[in-house]
Amino acid sequence: MSDIKTYSFNEDTQVLDLRTERVLKVDDIISHYVHISSDNSLPRKMRVLIDSRGTKMDLRIEDIALTNEAVKKALTKYTFLKEAIIVDKPYETVIATMFERFYAKMDSYAFRVFSTENAARSWLMMNF
Repeated sequence: MSDIKTYSFNEDTQVLDLRTERVLKVDDIISHYVHISSDNSLPRKMRVLIDSRGTKMDLRIEDIALTNEAVKKALTKYTFLKEAIIVDKPYETVIATMFERFYAKMDSYAFRVFSTENAARSWLMMNF
């Protein structure tokens, strides 16, 4: 696991909190999906809050397709995977929004972009 990511599972809310720092590359996104697909302690209906405030995304829009295999593999481990990402800069918002659109039609997967933690957590807690 990369040193630019910190995972913690909140037992009360059943949300996996992920904090990214510094620079995020496509390999970091892929390693996130490898990580959650290999962690058998997580619930099968999974909620993830990705806090990327302050993180620079060193990605191009075309890099999003490179994550497809890792995302699909992770989805085989869950009955539903719901992820919210918090971003705070224009370019990062574009990249996260394109990721959301790329995966919009995948079964058993929901990914949404937020600018505040409160909105992201509220959406995550809505029913699957």
